[in-house]
Amino acid sequence: MDTLDLELFDMGGEWLVGVLRNAPRLPSDVRLEINQREKPADSLIRSILDIRAGGARRCYILFRRSGRSRQPVGRLWLRGTGLEAEALPVRPLASLAEAAGALGEKLCLSLVSFLVKEAAPRFGLLARGRDTAALQGLLRSLATAHLPVVYHADLSKGKHYVEARLAVPDMRPVTILSIGEDGARVTQTRPVEISRIANGDCLQGLFLTGQDGQPLKNELVVMIQADRMLTIGSPGVRGTSLKAFLGRIAPYTPAVHMQLREALGGLTGPDDPFGPVFAWMQRLQGLAVKASAEAAAPFGGGIDFAVPCGDAGIFLRGWLWDPHKAIERFDVVSAYGEKIPVLDRMIRIDADKVGKHFQRNGFPQLKEKPGFVAFLPMAKGAR
Repeated sequence: MDTLDLELFDMGGEWLVGVLRNAPRLPSDVRLEINQREKPADSLIRSILDIRAGGARRCYILFRRSGRSRQPVGRLWLRGTGLEAEALPVRPLASLAEAAGALGEKLCLSLVSFLVKEAAPRFGLLARGRDTAALQGLLRSLATAHLPVVYHADLSKGKHYVEARLAVPDMRPVTILSIGEDGARVTQTRPVEISRIANGDCLQGLFLTGQDGQPLKNELVVMIQADRMLTIGSPGVRGTSLKAFLGRIAPYTPAVHMQLREALGGLTGPDDPFGPVFAWMQRLQGLAVKASAEAAAPFGGGIDFAVPCGDAGIFLRGWLWDPHKAIERFDVVSAYGEKIPVLDRMIRIDADKVGKHFQRNGFPQLKEKPGFVAFLPMAKGAR
């Protein structure tokens, strides 16, 4: 029988989490017992190989005791096929907020990733009304550096946009926690590289789900990216409306507009109250760029109408002016951030008004019918 050193922390709300710095390989049928054969009300056990620590096997043990349990945790038992191990606490039970001093920064980052990405969705640990003060305290002690935010816009319905100025672009995935003492909101996304600034710095954009009409208590916003954690604070420039946001991004290239639209749509679920706002925002952007084609322009196009077809997809009718075959891609982005190519799905049709417009204004002769119809299947449904 193995005896293991256990770091044990109180998360609040009857939940405890234990960390084994050096753990044995766990069988698939591993089960947890507390003290003398006490079974937890809920539990989750995960082991990982920590490459940064020379391949050491870490183990995280999350569990909740029944309300009838009164005896302090004196030991944990891990039992399964070929395994019987006893884990003994190395120090008195402490709050999770104190874990940084006991575990160190790297191990704490790994623990936070386990809690946020695996445990929280399974048990609702971050739902509004849950006790998240201990986790917030841990994040506050870890996130001592700040993301250099230069712009922030409140897009309404809990959606926010921030821009940061960095010396070196970092496009790795990020997890953003907007956490109070009574719940949290989690955003998993990727930054969008907007442009390079005169001195070589990079401007990056991020969308997140944060404070709305019902703010969390003492809210803290942190960003976790690989092996670092940063606080997202107040910027020097702040937008207060959707119009201000659209004005901010208006000078950006069409490619950046598309990436921003995809990133925001990816955070907008089927029942998200921001959905209608996002659809209206796309319409406003379309109106801003819509104009009659100019002779110097290599191509042009537009959508006359779109008909959502329930969960199947969307039917489009529009027109396309591409006399020099310059268009390489033509994509439609749904309100959920799903991108569908149109070129290989369209059927060309007549569009007399469009053809007459080009002829009257002396544009090059079109080689194909200017109108089109297309049905675009969408896995997430159409809006």
